This record gives sequence, C-alpha cells and structure tokens, in this order.
Amino acid sequence: MKKLLFIFILIFFCTQSVFAADKTLTFNWDQVLCDDLASFTLYEYDNVGTLTGDTFNIPYTTDMSLEHEEVITVPNDQSTTLCYDLTASDSSENESGKSNRPCVNIDFESPAIPVSLTISIKVVAK
Repeated sequence: MKKLLFIFILIFFCTQSVFAADKTLTFNWDQVLCDDLASFTLYEYDNVGTLTGDTFNIPYTTDMSLEHEEVITVPNDQSTTLCYDLTASDSSENESGKSNRPCVNIDFESPAIPVSLTISIKVVAK
C-alpha cells in the first residue's frame, strides 16, 4: 500500500509541471548622432533595482530612432517587474551615463477563480 501511495504522489507531482511562457518586449529610443558611436548596452534590473546579470549588446546604426526586441520567459502563474536602462559606447569602449529606467510588469498569472456559480432547473410542462 505504501509503495502504491508513493507512486501516486510521484506521478501527481511530476505531472504538475510549470510551463514557461514568453513575451516580447520592444525597446525604442532616439539617439544623438556622433562620429565615434559604436554600440548600445541595455541593462536589465529586477523590481528592487538589482542588476539581473542580463545585458544586451546592440550594434550602432545610422537610424535616428532605434528599436530592439528581447523575449522574456516567466513561469506560468507568476508575474515579475523588470526595469531597463540604456548606455551608448564609442569605439574606444567609453560608455555614456545611463538613460532613464522604465519598468514593465510581466504578468503570466492565471485569472481569478469564477465565483457564485449557480444552477437552476426549469420545469417545462408537456
């Protein structure tokens, strides 16, 4: 009996997997053109301002306005707030100061449980 119960518990917990979902974040900014601009670095922070370790290197182009996309993966039934700032670097690897730091809430939480479900029976006369 104990063996059967253990197998049931093992199967139950192994089938309760947490699936990750993806959302694409799009970053837009206007740049100031200069002769020696080489790249941009996008830094990612958690909701308390700690650098997550994720940085994204973005090559320089001559467009006045740039757009960059990153795919963020968060487990189902969770939400997280991430913040980003951007710097510019020249070909000598001098880095500018950091831009403003916008934040976004990434929500993969399930909706609330429906409440007040009722059933009524309608009697139809024949």
